[in-house]
Amino acid sequence: MQSMKTKYAVILIALIAAACSTPKPGTPEFVAKQEDDRQKAAVKSVEKTIENTPSWYLVKPSDANAIYETATAASPDPEMAMSIAIHEASIKLATAVGARFDSLIKTSSRQASVNNDPQFDQEVVKVTRAVVTEVELKGYVREKADLKQEGKNFRSWVLLRYPIGEANRLFMAEVKKNQVVESKVRTAEAWKELEREIDLRRNK
Repeated sequence: MQSMKTKYAVILIALIAAACSTPKPGTPEFVAKQEDDRQKAAVKSVEKTIENTPSWYLVKPSDANAIYETATAASPDPEMAMSIAIHEASIKLATAVGARFDSLIKTSSRQASVNNDPQFDQEVVKVTRAVVTEVELKGYVREKADLKQEGKNFRSWVLLRYPIGEANRLFMAEVKKNQVVESKVRTAEAWKELEREIDLRRNK
């Protein structure tokens, strides 16, 4: 009987101690504890994501014949998680392709001595935008993908690839549709190099 009383006493003391250690709602201590709990949950979530991340996602492939981009997304719906990741990766791909050809156009325009021409600059924007839109919508290949559950959500990882040869042909076609841009850059050495590269890839 004495041991039973002792056991109840220990339980009672533990309950009282727990009650005393729990801040009352509305107090600064309660708010601080909530924030601390949120931060701990966030850290745990990040740690889980890092643990689940596929090794292929951490380092993008290096390839002279393709551009690669990765993305990750989370959603309660597994299909939505995958769709969002693919969409974000395609935007990154399009941006990378756009930057590549924006640099080429600038180099070509300098070689062709095109300076301070507002009309040319406007047309270049149109061409680059058309290429970026095309890349974002289609032409990429889903190289790798993974999907894992994280608590109530699903997290996806994707790796997309866009062939440089296809990007070059697309860019060349858009430029040739624009007489203002083509007439200015077609004599530039950078433009001629692009034409030779396209011909070389076509003949392989």
